[in-house]
Amino acid sequence: MRDADLPAGRRGRAKNRRKTGKLPRNQPDSELIIERLGGRGDGIGRAAVKIGPLATEETLIVPAALPGERVRVRALQRGPSGIRAELLELLDSSPDRIEPDCPNFPDCGGCQLRHMTETAYQDWKISQLNGLLAKAGLQPGQSRPPFFAGPHSRRRVRLAAKQLASGLILGFQQRFSNHIIEPISCRILHPQLARLLAPLADMAAAVLETGKQAEIQVNLLREGADVLLVMDAGISAKQLAALPEMAAAGELARLSITHPDSSGRDSLPTTLYAPQPPTLSWAGAAGSSLTITPPAGAFLQASIEAEQIMQKEIADWLDGAGRVADLFSGCGALSLPLLASGRSILAVDLPGAALEALQQAGNQAGLGTQLQTQARDLEAAPLQAEELAGFQAVIMDPPRSGASKQAAELARSAVPKIMMVSCNPHSFVRDAGLLAAAGYVFDWVKLIDQFDRASHSEVLAGFSWPEQAAGGRKSGILI
Repeated sequence: MRDADLPAGRRGRAKNRRKTGKLPRNQPDSELIIERLGGRGDGIGRAAVKIGPLATEETLIVPAALPGERVRVRALQRGPSGIRAELLELLDSSPDRIEPDCPNFPDCGGCQLRHMTETAYQDWKISQLNGLLAKAGLQPGQSRPPFFAGPHSRRRVRLAAKQLASGLILGFQQRFSNHIIEPISCRILHPQLARLLAPLADMAAAVLETGKQAEIQVNLLREGADVLLVMDAGISAKQLAALPEMAAAGELARLSITHPDSSGRDSLPTTLYAPQPPTLSWAGAAGSSLTITPPAGAFLQASIEAEQIMQKEIADWLDGAGRVADLFSGCGALSLPLLASGRSILAVDLPGAALEALQQAGNQAGLGTQLQTQARDLEAAPLQAEELAGFQAVIMDPPRSGASKQAAELARSAVPKIMMVSCNPHSFVRDAGLLAAAGYVFDWVKLIDQFDRASHSEVLAGFSWPEQAAGGRKSGILI
């Protein structure tokens, strides 16, 4: 029976339920064959689901299931892409299935694919990217060998902490829930960060009242862990006074805090403890290095090794480019090492401490005259093609939503070389398509996997303007 066949009252209720929302817990279980993995690493299949008097063929999304497996599930909640279901029984298993090496899987939201063999996992990541490129009609001249960071490589993490009547709980949020999973052991965290879990829990317990919660952002820097407590409520002077000693005992490099002010907005981070400015050091040309003190809570690449590989790929691709624009630059991890080889850099990003730290790093290295920073919202006000005239190369590393407006201006600019870095392959193919449609050559692509056994992937890609490559027209503006 279709919705149109129902009486008006029932028709309205069924229509609302079909769109989204939790389903009744008393519907019968469903049995299905998993056809494929979805973009978030969940098994996807179709089966008849009976909800009330109706039984309809539905798309089911089953976490921790693999293609080819026959499973028994219970439908839980309808969403825009299908019905999320709970895996109740594995009737026939895939040869690609292994025993997960983490006791928190699959409840923890940090990983989605710990039940796959390494070969199947890597093949799936590569096929996801290749499939998106093919669907968009994008064909790179070269697919460079992918990079997989592997276990215990995460040098930045965000943890959730909440004070319950029974005590403090700290860990990762459960998938599809605000429930916090305390990691018994963690396969993704760098060992130095894993050892911090207990000291961080003690700090959170010292400042959180019952029922209150906080986010704890941790970056691993050269001197140790840089910790930012993001409170959801104010904090007393007595509580604040206890934190520096706890930070010292935990051997932190820096401890900062931010909390809502009287208007409800988060205050700027306040440093409570830092024996010396914590730093990152990036290799430059001829064995030189540049050092930066990133602001508290700064965005860093998740893996140190991945960052080094990205820096090398960028330096090699932009070889010979004297004037480079780094768009969405952050602290300059991708462009700052280029200063030591004599490049001139324009770093553009939102106003704030990251740009200030970048400029200070250039000045301290005696290279400040080669570095210009510009505070600008590139999503609302992209650099125009006319402003890009004279640049030999552009690095663009936008947020997950991509940068369609900026990509459109790049497509019009005919900058000789463009290095695209993306943390979202879906927005990447959209933005890359604008360049390709304007005549740019899609020279190469490289998959970067910084999040071991998660569905998330990153992309590096090199583009060139064909007339420049052939020694014809120099950088100009397409009209």
